[in-house]
Amino acid sequence: ERVLAGVVPAEISSKADIGALQAQAVAARGEILSKTGLRHFNEGFDSCSEQHCQVFSGDSEMATAIAEKIAPTRGLILSDPEGGIVDAVYGANCGGHSEANHLVWTSPPDSMLAGIWDTRKATPPLNLANEADVKRFIRLPPSCWCGDQSVEGGNKFRWKTAVNGKAWKEVEERGGVGRIREVTDFARGVSGRLRRLTLVGENGKRTLMKELNIRKLFGMLRSACFIATWQRAPKGFITGAVFEGAGWGHGVGMCQTGAQSMAKQGHGFQKILAHYFPGSRLIRAY
Repeated sequence: ERVLAGVVPAEISSKADIGALQAQAVAARGEILSKTGLRHFNEGFDSCSEQHCQVFSGDSEMATAIAEKIAPTRGLILSDPEGGIVDAVYGANCGGHSEANHLVWTSPPDSMLAGIWDTRKATPPLNLANEADVKRFIRLPPSCWCGDQSVEGGNKFRWKTAVNGKAWKEVEERGGVGRIREVTDFARGVSGRLRRLTLVGENGKRTLMKELNIRKLFGMLRSACFIATWQRAPKGFITGAVFEGAGWGHGVGMCQTGAQSMAKQGHGFQKILAHYFPGSRLIRAY
């Protein structure tokens, strides 16, 4: 519990309404308990204070204040139907739809991390594995919890960035196929995030898998849920691109921006967690 007081304000805005802080505490507690004895077993400690595990800001006046706010959740974690601890992961902004865990990481599909719409009302009739629907989703987004510009992270709901000149030369170096003629063979997850693409260049082809590798290829884009307008030289080689995207981060589990927005509207941590981890239940571990 003492560690949590330093983790919560490092992982979500300390100014968030209490429902979001408490939801973050439950999620972070589950992460601590589920990873203890695994990630750093041979290194002599249980977890690190970096993003690899969870960021820990240490003891402070802020941590003391946070400890009081999250105290009602003491010992609470999320359980799956089999009684195991839910892998209650979280990300900054899902962009309107969260992603399935097994499409982001090499892990078995988890029914509570299968990806959900973060819309406030009815879900739109879109299939985000379809290129036309992804374009519509990005450019004409539905009303989503994580689109709330009044909470931290709301400005990451939609974004636009250009990569050209020297930055595009770096893309070519990372791509490893020389000058790039085509970026094709797109495969997307349930959130619209790219999980596969193929580069066709003057020196051959290369297929990249997983959203993080794709984001890194183009200079660490905020999210792999993007569409691109390619810029070309007279001979047809791509010389740059304008990327339009949704969200910030891997998109799996609890959307921290959406959680803050829900809390601001008066929703408690129980409802927030039930929204982002459907099928889970709260239990008291101690």
